[in-house]
Amino acid sequence: MPGPVCILMACKNAADTIDASINSVLALPEVGQLIVIDDGSTDGSQDIVQGFTDSRVLLISNEGVGQSAALNTGTRTTQLPYIARCDADDLLVTGRFAKQIAFLENHPDFVAVAGHYRVFLENGFDVSVSPLTDQEEDLTEALLEGRERTHLGTFLIRRDALLEIGGLRDFFISSQDLDLQYRLAQAGRIMFLPGLAYEYLLRGSSISHSASDARRRYYSGKAREFAQQRLAGKTDDLDKGEALPFAPVEGDAVAHMSVDARASGLMEAEAWWQLSQQRYGLAVKKAFWALAYQPKRARKWRALFLITMKSVGGLFSSAQRSSKSEQDNAG
Repeated sequence: MPGPVCILMACKNAADTIDASINSVLALPEVGQLIVIDDGSTDGSQDIVQGFTDSRVLLISNEGVGQSAALNTGTRTTQLPYIARCDADDLLVTGRFAKQIAFLENHPDFVAVAGHYRVFLENGFDVSVSPLTDQEEDLTEALLEGRERTHLGTFLIRRDALLEIGGLRDFFISSQDLDLQYRLAQAGRIMFLPGLAYEYLLRGSSISHSASDARRRYYSGKAREFAQQRLAGKTDDLDKGEALPFAPVEGDAVAHMSVDARASGLMEAEAWWQLSQQRYGLAVKKAFWALAYQPKRARKWRALFLITMKSVGGLFSSAQRSSKSEQDNAG
């Protein structure tokens, strides 16, 4: 009997990474189907996909339609009850679906469940794990308000819920995953379960990273604006059919933040969080690597200094408490 999960993978010239991505998907026994939707690749990506003899792999050629329409095609094509997404340069994590499926089967009022994701670089360097929490959390209220917590690749979603909300919306050239998360919360509750579910490759040519920062800000801002409209009980502008401008042309000319800068920012954020959890060694390690990736930024030197000093103080206080406890016990 095939597994209950269909993986949707949009592909556009991903010949250097798609083999590893597909292998990570097919390694999961809960996966009953992998639908690769190719958007006119010219680098041999389709040949690589066709080289897989696993009957679970289905290749659909959908040139020129864009990522949103491509993934919606996959949603309509499959008949399996659960859907997850994996980009053609990312990886799925072994063991994630058993826990996620069990949760959804035991909680019919939830339409999706999400988890942690790891960010890594092309050289294999481990940047960070997000979101910065170890606790289970109902994400529904935050998403309805337009506040995302984790990557869409960590989600396992009921297919019926995706069809109910109409899938991804073509207006979003960027941040379509945010818009989908926000609207999905209208169809039912969404739970965050701690545990690594997805591995995201941070590189300059990835679909999500290649858009300019101005374009990303524009579309993510629109997704949050529409969420606020719905939260106020209104129909959002896109569903009303209003003519909306795409990202300003001048935004396309703005260079996106470098991979090193993004990696450094993620590591610094994790360093401060590890410090708050009193994991002093990890905090200093992450602060050091944040500096290593942006050594000319004074802020990174300051963060390393402060985190190191606070960690030393925390270790000293911990040692004092331990010594006092031993003395009290001896007395």
